[in-house]
Amino acid sequence: MNGRVIAEAGAAIMLAANAGGQGMDLVDSIVNQLCKAFGGQAIHWPLRDYRRRNRGIQQALAEGRPIPAIAQRYGVSASTVRAIGQRKPD
Repeated sequence: MNGRVIAEAGAAIMLAANAGGQGMDLVDSIVNQLCKAFGGQAIHWPLRDYRRRNRGIQQALAEGRPIPAIAQRYGVSASTVRAIGQRKPD
């Protein structure tokens, strides 16, 4: 089943991409094609594993890495790194 789902998703994305859209128009087209292929009106994207990310940030802070480097590595702001550093580890 997973192979079929991936193939259908790939076909839906190719249809949208071949329509020539760019930016958000392309994103909207891809979402619409995926909804047509799989039914429904919306796509649910599972949340990232924030606990794993936060543990990595806390570990990097404990190792003395610079906050800006940690923020860049994890795609968050420096203030988010500081806030996570102040939390009790999971």
